[in-house]
Amino acid sequence: MATTFNGLGLSLRRMGNLPGAVAAYERAIALDGRYAAAYNNLGRALADQNRTAEAIQAFRNAIRHDARNSVAHSNLGSLLRAQGDYPAAANAFRQAIATGREDLWIDHTNLGLTLADQNQLAESQTAFTKALELNPRFARAHFGLGVLHTLRGDIEQATKAYQEALRHYEAEQDREWIQRTQQALRNLRG
Repeated sequence: MATTFNGLGLSLRRMGNLPGAVAAYERAIALDGRYAAAYNNLGRALADQNRTAEAIQAFRNAIRHDARNSVAHSNLGSLLRAQGDYPAAANAFRQAIATGREDLWIDHTNLGLTLADQNQLAESQTAFTKALELNPRFARAHFGLGVLHTLRGDIEQATKAYQEALRHYEAEQDREWIQRTQQALRNLRG
């Protein structure tokens, strides 16, 4: 029965009914208090409603019930980074990486961005390099390298990284990130 309510929550969230999704996830959790996926999904719906503190708690509950839930670690890291809690965010991304999930390049990239936020530039570059080893076409990692090289004052390398990111964003037809990357390149040129 808990899985039914979790599935209902997923459907409601896709339809944009966030209060309904939250209620469905809470019902799933009431039926099975150890249902880590329902806690994770609850966290996502709460985050979508800008209920950040509650979302963070939901992700922590998901992890408490399933320490190998890489998605919950990653989601937690993203929210903590957005809150400016960079050390805790970096730890969450490292935990996500340790679980060995399929698309680790995303977590390595998020770790790289978080480390750059803390001015840990060498460690940040290592994370971006690892992300690109795993997925050389991951535009966000190239963009992150552009940010990193910009912070270091290496305009030539920043330009190369942003141009590579732009190439991949154009291939994906991601208008928002095409514009962001073009703006970053314009900012470099002064």
